[in-house]
Amino acid sequence: MFLSRKLQMGRGLLLSMPFVWGGLVPMAIAQGLMGNLQVEIVGLRDRSGDICLNLFDRADGFPHDREKAKARQCLTLAEQPEDTPIVVTFADLPVGNYAISLFHDHNQDGVLNRGEFGIPSEGFGFSNNAPVRTGPPRFGHAMILVAGQTPITVQVRYSLQ
Repeated sequence: MFLSRKLQMGRGLLLSMPFVWGGLVPMAIAQGLMGNLQVEIVGLRDRSGDICLNLFDRADGFPHDREKAKARQCLTLAEQPEDTPIVVTFADLPVGNYAISLFHDHNQDGVLNRGEFGIPSEGFGFSNNAPVRTGPPRFGHAMILVAGQTPITVQVRYSLQ
């Protein structure tokens, strides 16, 4: 009896959480609150070429359509000190949900090159280190909440040798 009462109380608390969180983000947006997203990139094979990131604030276009991205940044890796982490910051973002897609543009041609069967031949990654199965992840799997200073780490993956 005691256990079932605890479960009922816990279930009520869990069921109320979406209402609390659902109310915080619209309220923050209405008040014009801003945040910064700091993306640390790990797992690069080398520091040649560029690392290019796309920031999306909705599913439309994620992860490949750079024209539909809210913001884009590319860094030339050779210009970054060898012994420091690669960190890219997207500043002054309205509080809300975002997703990152990135690629290691090894040959600096501005696109994620692909090999046979459309498999990427350059490194790539997603926020939340969203899983890649038979294709890229959905926006919801890569989505993160940006509020205040929001640091994330993205692991670069390489499919083909």
